[in-house]
Amino acid sequence: MRRVGLLLSVVLAAANAVAASEQVWSGERTISEPHEIRGCGLRLTPGARLIFKGRGKLTILDGGLRAERVEFVGLETATNHFRIAVRNGRIDLVRCRFSGLKALDPDPARAHYIQGFLCSQGGVDARVEGCTFVDCSPVMILNAVRLE
Repeated sequence: MRRVGLLLSVVLAAANAVAASEQVWSGERTISEPHEIRGCGLRLTPGARLIFKGRGKLTILDGGLRAERVEFVGLETATNHFRIAVRNGRIDLVRCRFSGLKALDPDPARAHYIQGFLCSQGGVDARVEGCTFVDCSPVMILNAVRLE
C-alpha cells in the first residue's frame, strides 16, 4: 500500500510539473506593451484572439508557442522589433489567421533583419500548417532542425 501511495505522489508531481511548463491563454487579449514569458511555453486555445498594438510584442524564451485556429491581429506597424519572437522553443501554428502584423526597421543598414513580424530562433523545429496571412510582414524561422 505504501508503494502505491508513493507512486501516486510521484505521478501527481510529474503532472504538475508538465502543467507548469506551459501557460494557456484563451479568449481575446490585447498586447500593447512588451510581454515576456521565460522558461515555459505558451498555448493559445482554439478561438483565441491576440491583438497587438503600440509597443506590444510577445517574447517567449526557452519555451514554445502552440496555437490552433487562433487569430493574430496587428493594429499598426511595429518599429524596431518583432511582434512575436520565440527563442529556443518549438513553434506549432495550425489553421491560424494573421492579419495586419507588420514590422519595420527604419535603419537601412539593418533592414534585412527586422522585416518579419514573427521570428523563431534556435528552436528544435517549426510547423506552420494551413495558416492565412493577410497584409503581414514575413515570418522568419532561423536555425530550426526541422521545418514542416
